[in-house]
Amino acid sequence: MFNSHQWIEGILKKLYEAEHRRLQINVNKVVEANNTLYKVLADGFFYNGEFYGTPVRMKGKRVSVPLHIDLFGQMDDHIHDANTLAEDGVKIRQLLFKLLEPCGNTGHMAQDIRDAVPDCIQDALPNEIRCLGRIRPNEQMVPLPDMGFYREIMPKIEFYAAARMFY
Repeated sequence: MFNSHQWIEGILKKLYEAEHRRLQINVNKVVEANNTLYKVLADGFFYNGEFYGTPVRMKGKRVSVPLHIDLFGQMDDHIHDANTLAEDGVKIRQLLFKLLEPCGNTGHMAQDIRDAVPDCIQDALPNEIRCLGRIRPNEQMVPLPDMGFYREIMPKIEFYAAARMFY
């Protein structure tokens, strides 16, 4: 049975891989700068009630300190980027649902999925679907009432797909 939610989660994971990596690299840099300013060796820091740290825990007990005031601007930029990613994620998930949900209702599910998924993220599909050639333009798979939403969100999908080449 076709479960569009599983497909969407797989596509989103692949789509945001690089952006999550970039955000973690930013946090790692702030951790290093914070350690330098406090002259400590900490796993991370607290900022606005949340812990930010390196993905690999240092040996022994977790050590953290508050964020140094000189780094507030960098963290505010990081939080803005993370919030933008979350907001874009909601919209992209909605669009992918609108594209993929009808695919389970036909006898040509694999081809429908291939045609529904934009080319810039088709590499997130399983090989047996990815290798199918497109027979219909992507826009033909968009329900007519959602065409405006599609045109609004596609540049965001293309942006995150392109970001994978840089991070």
